Amino acid sequence: KAGGRTNVLGVDAPCDGTLTTLHARNRGAVVHEGDLLAEIVCTGTALQAELRLPQRGLALVRAGQAVKLMYDAFPYQRYGLRYATVQWVSPSSSPTQDGTFRAFATLQTGDASAGGVGPDGTRTPLAPGMAGRAAVLVGRRSLLSYAVEPIRQMRENLSVPK
Repeated sequence: KAGGRTNVLGVDAPCDGTLTTLHARNRGAVVHEGDLLAEIVCTGTALQAELRLPQRGLALVRAGQAVKLMYDAFPYQRYGLRYATVQWVSPSSSPTQDGTFRAFATLQTGDASAGGVGPDGTRTPLAPGMAGRAAVLVGRRSLLSYAVEPIRQMRENLSVPK
């Protein structure tokens, strides 16, 4: 209370949905105009995978590339992989995530509702906030190229002037 008044800010959500991240967590937290308070996934919207890309791989990732998704809730060894397509890659790093870059991938049609097989054989839909790993497919190599790579590296090392 300040001067007999309670400083309370009410914020209406733009839609019904699932709160995935709460940024203003502490009671009495100071927020400024334009500050991000929370992240919500609106009911009925298509889910996207949010990817965190390390700097060393950023030059290889482009919109339109395929992504293999492996959800923690549905181990891929048992339930298989899910697929998505990179839609957007951030042009700058995120200071809160150790210099990683954000990217978003759209799930293939049917993947968001298909989910994984539950213990009783029913389908469990994917839910906002599920975690896992992703592998962006940046190129293909033949088995022969893997065998030739050490020879190529040795040749390059020998041809470097000293």
